[in-house]
Amino acid sequence: EGAGDREPARPNAVGVTPLDRATLLDTRAQTLARLGRNAEARPLFYESLAMHKQYFPEDAHSAIPTWVSLAVVESDLGNHQAADTLLQSAMVLAQRFGASDGSSLLPILAVRAGLLERLGQLDSAGATFREVIRLREQVVG
Repeated sequence: EGAGDREPARPNAVGVTPLDRATLLDTRAQTLARLGRNAEARPLFYESLAMHKQYFPEDAHSAIPTWVSLAVVESDLGNHQAADTLLQSAMVLAQRFGASDGSSLLPILAVRAGLLERLGQLDSAGATFREVIRLREQVVG
């Protein structure tokens, strides 16, 4: 599928661009997740990611916060393997497109460390928490 095969990223009938819609979906999902309404937030996060993939594949890294938030929701819903898969995908994007100082990995690794702890993988969780601390010291001082 070439770049010319995608639909153009133009406003719909009511003037909402795909990027605006993806942002609105993400914001709504974030709000629902903060209210503990994860089952309602989950499909909105997935729809936002699908829009990013369809309309902005060259800017996929801009959706990393959505990947991370969705991973938290999946884990909270008991879907730990799905959460880990999402976090691993986010790490690939952050390593490919993120800041060279590793700061892009910090939120992903912090959530992944908690997930590993939740799964009882304490050695891996500890190593990941130590990596988060190392990166924070490197980035923030």
